Amino acid sequence: MTLDSSTGYYSIEVPDNLADGYVIFTETNNATTNRYPADMQPGLSLNSKNMLFKANHEWVEYNVVAPTTPTQPTTATTPSTATEPTTTPTPVIRVLIGDVDNDGVVSIKDATIIQRYINGVNTINDTEEFKLAADTNGDGSIDILDVTAIQYYLANNRAMAGNCGKYTGEEDPTTPATEPTETTEPTTQPASNTIYFKNTGNWSNVMAYYWSEDDTKMTTWPGEAMTSVGDNVYSIDLPSDATYIIFNSNGGAQTDDIKLQGFGKIYENGSWSDYSGSPVQPTYPETPTNPDSGDNYTITFTNNRNLGNVNCYYWSEADTTITAWPGTQMTYSTTNDFGEKIYTIEIPSSVDHIIFNDGSSSQTVDIAVTGSAKYYISGGSGSACTVETWE
Repeated sequence: MTLDSSTGYYSIEVPDNLADGYVIFTETNNATTNRYPADMQPGLSLNSKNMLFKANHEWVEYNVVAPTTPTQPTTATTPSTATEPTTTPTPVIRVLIGDVDNDGVVSIKDATIIQRYINGVNTINDTEEFKLAADTNGDGSIDILDVTAIQYYLANNRAMAGNCGKYTGEEDPTTPATEPTETTEPTTQPASNTIYFKNTGNWSNVMAYYWSEDDTKMTTWPGEAMTSVGDNVYSIDLPSDATYIIFNSNGGAQTDDIKLQGFGKIYENGSWSDYSGSPVQPTYPETPTNPDSGDNYTITFTNNRNLGNVNCYYWSEADTTITAWPGTQMTYSTTNDFGEKIYTIEIPSSVDHIIFNDGSSSQTVDIAVTGSAKYYISGGSGSACTVETWE
């Protein structure tokens, strides 16, 4: 299709003999995914009209407006009395591209909002400002490529980040848009308030229950889930006035009461020491690095379809009996900003495929696994739900 720079729309002329035909939009000529309507679904009817496919999946009649040609005055106007313009110029909307929630910064939260919009989960953001901010690569549509551009931007790969960080109307600023002091959440918490725990007991869940002598109710037992940073090490960011901690396996095995010895330290085999591990660096979306150096992968699943039970069935080409259907129940980790529960599971690094399911009527397609990853259901239904990854 051809981009019309005056409107920002892509267009194509349909032959007269197909005026009553149907339309399917695809990413490429041979695409089997990223199609609309989806595979095996009827196309969109032309009805012998000019039609427009909008970003919120509306298919509406489009009235092509022919540009008007200004007429030349027959006589020169008197300069002493300036005439008013016949039309008021339309003000340019100034929008930070990528900042769809309009909080002044491009963050992973913006990528999540666009993903929900693409999947039809959140259709309330249908303003002109939202569309300008969401179309991060400037191709006139809002799709997964715009999400990927934000991920590149957050990974500091400006060459692949499209227009992220620029304002509408800017051609090519000499420096990227300045982000405010309160930036997006870092991949690992700042070392100033962070402590680490070496999971030598190989607990499937690692929790931290902490308190101070003045405040014994900072957390409720068994505490908060710690975050894996690789090599069986887990981290958590604590309040600056916390003085004691208990590490535990979600209420099962646990340590004694441990007095904190400051931040930026790791507790291993009964003693504290300075933690020398480097923060995990963000990875590029299309070639993610494998953070696992041990024998397990960490699989994360956002339950955005509200499955009653969240199971992970996994196997390898060499061993199809690692688990029995419906697999192993995943462990609740946290709830995101949209109220969606997030689950995790540790699986052997020998696993080649996984299926998320509720043990009943809903499951994903077979998912190829090459390392730790985070998934959510992006489409489909029943026994053929499709997934995408997130960072």
